[in-house]
Amino acid sequence: MITCKQIIHNPDELQTRIEMSKNRILCGTCPSYDESFILADIALNPKDPRRFDEYSGDISGRYLSVLAQLPKSEWPETFQALVLKILTYQHPDGRFGNPQLSFSAECIDKMQMALLWGNGRLLLGLLDYYNVVNNPAVLASSRRLAEFLVSVINAFDSPQMQQKLATFDASGFICLTQYNESLIKLYQITACDTFLEAAKTITAWTQPRGEQHTHGYLTTLRGSLSLYEVTGDAQWLEFAKSRYDSILESDDYKVFGGVAEFFGNNPPHGPNDEGCSEADFTKIGFQLWDATGDVKYLEKAEYCLMNQFFANQFYTGDFGHHAYDGISGFKLSNQEQKAWWCCSLHGKMFLNDVQNQIVKRENGTRKINLFFAKVYLDDEIGFSFAKIPSDEVLVSKYTVVVTSGSQKRSTIAIRNPSWSERTDFKINGEEIKPKEDGAYFEMDRIWNIGDKIEVSLSLRLTVQTPDGKSYRVDELEKSTAAYLIAGPYLLAADGNCASDFLSEPCDANYIFIGSHKKCSRKGESFKPETYLNFSYKHTGFPGIWETTLRPISETSFDKPTYYKCLLTFNKNRG
Repeated sequence: MITCKQIIHNPDELQTRIEMSKNRILCGTCPSYDESFILADIALNPKDPRRFDEYSGDISGRYLSVLAQLPKSEWPETFQALVLKILTYQHPDGRFGNPQLSFSAECIDKMQMALLWGNGRLLLGLLDYYNVVNNPAVLASSRRLAEFLVSVINAFDSPQMQQKLATFDASGFICLTQYNESLIKLYQITACDTFLEAAKTITAWTQPRGEQHTHGYLTTLRGSLSLYEVTGDAQWLEFAKSRYDSILESDDYKVFGGVAEFFGNNPPHGPNDEGCSEADFTKIGFQLWDATGDVKYLEKAEYCLMNQFFANQFYTGDFGHHAYDGISGFKLSNQEQKAWWCCSLHGKMFLNDVQNQIVKRENGTRKINLFFAKVYLDDEIGFSFAKIPSDEVLVSKYTVVVTSGSQKRSTIAIRNPSWSERTDFKINGEEIKPKEDGAYFEMDRIWNIGDKIEVSLSLRLTVQTPDGKSYRVDELEKSTAAYLIAGPYLLAADGNCASDFLSEPCDANYIFIGSHKKCSRKGESFKPETYLNFSYKHTGFPGIWETTLRPISETSFDKPTYYKCLLTFNKNRG
């Protein structure tokens, strides 16, 4: 049973965020993820309704997936009994939720689609739980639910029905196409072709993204990549790849690294981000990198992860929504939009997935892909990878310490990210120049316990204009409105670190780009080397002032505020 505690910053940002998210789900309040709250979307108590309980199984399914990722020793004592109680709410036709809703084609409306969405998330949660405990009752329930869904898919398989679903927006085709993920997982357990063929059918129903809800659409693309992984059929890889690439080339792709809650220019609920969508967008990048070997997708995934997804997390550990204009930055809303019904759970599931990307073994080479802490062990070598403090501005430092070896030659490779100006290495205190192989630096030798690799990454400082063009800071010849990017981090003036800079009127403030220096700000930070102080001219009052720009992801650890990313830069004052 987990003991919840106050989260204390440590040098590894990913692990701290995982702990924040886990504590929120297991120990948080208002609302608490207790039994009555979790069961609300399938028990459907009209006297005490819960928001979105028409999405039957959405919260309960996501909760099962989150808990299935944890060691059993951290499960609440009542968790397994809760799963069995969920099964008692299943109806004879296999569904969960309102038994009165008809799924004949002429009756389909948004309430039916809401139930289908939630049942899809519940099917996934039941299967995630089953893969841990192998409970036959859970598998039998999952099959009955899947059979109900397949019957609905068959009933919807007509041009007329597809046309009708196209008018339902976020309650339309994505509520069905997202089933490819769970149906593929059930096929992997049962080897029943019916489930695989149904997954193929609904994936092919995916319409152009238009002004669609991004979470459902991206979940469908993730399922398409799962289809490719299971079948080897390249059409499903090309389907997801072409759809993802088209987002990158469009206005739907934001400078913050991800997408908005809705595609298109007229979102129905105002311009927001969404934690679920940023997680999905990042995961697709990882999946495409795995499938194609193209490091472009890894870097897109990393950029979204370390900027828009991390910035989406609240100080409470929740994920959710933030109001923004999609161009300049994020702004205060009249409510803290912590989405306890989906994003807080989906975000936690994804954070665990990130850990699996940090180090991978490929053809005998241990590749360090992401710069987060990791303890790695295989049959030939073990090592720990971690960030260490850096006293230099725009320099991030890491170590690899060998913890076990077999006296056989082994290769450790460290990614050479495009955002690094220069990468320096030492082994046991001596400077070395590793072999460069594509996007990696390789070190091949017989490793002894205690051997240490020291890695120093000099972060490239660039500005990016709203039209997507990037420049080195010394290339600016005139006053330029742009985004400032330090290594993989998008920087901003935020209300907690740059309040005076943002005082009205601030839109025409200009920053002297060549004046940056390391910030002397005290306090805990995951990346103090990227806190930069700049001189600037405020257009509302005379004088030259100083302000701090820092990564947008650091705002997770303060109360919500507004921040401005699109800034005006001038060459340094003489």
